[in-house]
Amino acid sequence: MKSMKRILGWVTLLAVVLAMGGLFGKRGLVLTSNFEQSATTVWYCAGEAVNEHADPYRVEPLRSCEKRYEPIRKLPWVEPAPLPGYALAAFSLMARLPFALARTLWFYLLIAAVVVSAIVLARLTRLPVLLVMLCLGMADGYFNLFYGELPPLAVAVLVVAAALGTSQRYVAAALAASIAMIEPHLGLPACLAMFAWWPGTRRTFIVTAAGLAALSVAAIGIPANIEYVTAVLPAHAASEIAAQDQYSLSRLLHILGVADAVALKAGSASYLIMTLLGVALARRIASAIGSDALIVLLPPATALLGGPFVHDIQMAAALPAAIILAASTRPPLLLRTFALVALVFPWHAWSLANLHGQVGLLEMGAVAAAVLVATRTQPVRIRTCAAVLSVAACVVIGSSIEAVPRMRVGPPTTIMRAAISPTDLSSTNWAAFVSRDHAYSTPDVRDVLEKIPLWLGLIALTSMAAALPWSRRRMDAAFRESAPLGFAPHLTRGR
Repeated sequence: MKSMKRILGWVTLLAVVLAMGGLFGKRGLVLTSNFEQSATTVWYCAGEAVNEHADPYRVEPLRSCEKRYEPIRKLPWVEPAPLPGYALAAFSLMARLPFALARTLWFYLLIAAVVVSAIVLARLTRLPVLLVMLCLGMADGYFNLFYGELPPLAVAVLVVAAALGTSQRYVAAALAASIAMIEPHLGLPACLAMFAWWPGTRRTFIVTAAGLAALSVAAIGIPANIEYVTAVLPAHAASEIAAQDQYSLSRLLHILGVADAVALKAGSASYLIMTLLGVALARRIASAIGSDALIVLLPPATALLGGPFVHDIQMAAALPAAIILAASTRPPLLLRTFALVALVFPWHAWSLANLHGQVGLLEMGAVAAAVLVATRTQPVRIRTCAAVLSVAACVVIGSSIEAVPRMRVGPPTTIMRAAISPTDLSSTNWAAFVSRDHAYSTPDVRDVLEKIPLWLGLIALTSMAAALPWSRRRMDAAFRESAPLGFAPHLTRGR
């Protein structure tokens, strides 16, 4: 009987992975996926530019390469690759392969990254792998796999770094976390926290930082590295301030009518504040929960609340911390359940029409799994009822948001000049594309409502991290005061 349950569990897990990767097509199993993976083309072409000793941050040769491998792209637009030089050096290796092979290998690397994240998180939390995979299935898996984006890789190496750190293998943990710097604004908060709270990682971080800097210079040269910091990053943050898939503070202020220059500065300041807050809270919450993994995984989650540039696909970085907190019995049950449910459900992409398909099953499975994780110590009847009610609530709320008319809010969209010079920054060209795509850059009421649950989930996650250590300290004090004179019970605080 146990063997049959185990086999059924692994079959179900495989089905979830296949659905997450879009491998179920109309004609059955399609091993090359049904996803467009447009970002993969961008990474490949940026790597090709590095191999040609061209500036990978300019319109050409990036645009010509993207057009060559995706003829449906419309000129004069180019999608930029705003990654640091060391990341582009890695993609230059991928660009030495035939495009079709590189695209397939990258896609399966991302699938493997999600699977590794699920397995390692399951071991850290002592949860079934299937439940963790379902929690990751949409936000970390489906949406990122659809475009071939980077977050699954960053999340996987951060989860691995957390597991290595809890085993006091600090050198290996620092090496793993350094790979997450492929997405700098996700990897940096974790690396700072590890550097601060795990002294054993410091020497390794110093060496890897020097190595990444040297690799960047070797790959694209000193002028392009200076250009990346001084021109590319500001230009790209500005290019998507009006984009619909942005969850940043800068975009929220833009909708409220704040000048873009002020909104971008406020977003940058909020990123710095929330990163430092996450680093400061990481050790306390890790001790209160009894999981040192949060030293690595909490700061990337808090850093997502605000910022100048936060894509929907990057919200996956908040899931590992949310899963660990939800699996703990220390935070309030309703708060930890709400935080995880709000983060796993795709409010921005929900459609009642997709409820019956594999995407709908993944969405409902993610909510049910989140509730089962948070209620792991409750009786089976309560867990089942809570999961069913939560799924129904998400369907009702998501459908209600979907029914809201698209009434415009915010200032008029500024139509930018189409930057078509080959020497223009690709991010400047992209800004012109965003401004001219009204469906993408015109904020409306529904667009704002879709983002509120996820923002509230991040607020709930940050609130738990901030409040729980203090409530635990008050509990400790109460125990000591109630103890007889000369005796104070020792309460463990994790590692």
